[in-house]
Amino acid sequence: MNINLDQRSKKALKLGFAGLLVIIFAMIVLNWLDSWRMLRQSISQSQKQLQYLSGSDESLAALRTKVPVVEIPQKEQKQLFAFRDALNMQLKRAGIQVKPFKVSVVAKSPRPEYKYLFIQCSGKGSFEGVLNLLADLKKNPYLVGIEELVISKASAGNPQSRDVNLELKVSTFVKR
Repeated sequence: MNINLDQRSKKALKLGFAGLLVIIFAMIVLNWLDSWRMLRQSISQSQKQLQYLSGSDESLAALRTKVPVVEIPQKEQKQLFAFRDALNMQLKRAGIQVKPFKVSVVAKSPRPEYKYLFIQCSGKGSFEGVLNLLADLKKNPYLVGIEELVISKASAGNPQSRDVNLELKVSTFVKR
């Protein structure tokens, strides 16, 4: 089948074919560019999320100061000595003079393999010292909770005195 086309028809066919190729090429390239942009955006979001999750050294250090460090409970005597020594050190750093500790053990606890150990103390110190102690207590790795805290004015006769009496009851867990 031999079709004779004049010069003008041949030019029109060539031009139409070239236009068709340009349209197909543009559709493929534009589609590819759209998917490339979406891929780059997804990678950028993933990198931001990874950076947020991994954090910088400063943010990890700040997080470590906010998250309490807890020691695994030991047998009663070992835990008592460690907890008492850590608490006594914190009281000394805060400048609070305490009377001898009262220790009590209660078998009731949220977990059957542990029991509560309570240390109760009373002492005297400055109000700032008590505040420093409260801020420092969260660093005690044996502390479970502050069960009781009573702060009262130390001397009623001297209104200028900043000394206060402190009654503190703290708890930890011990193994059964």
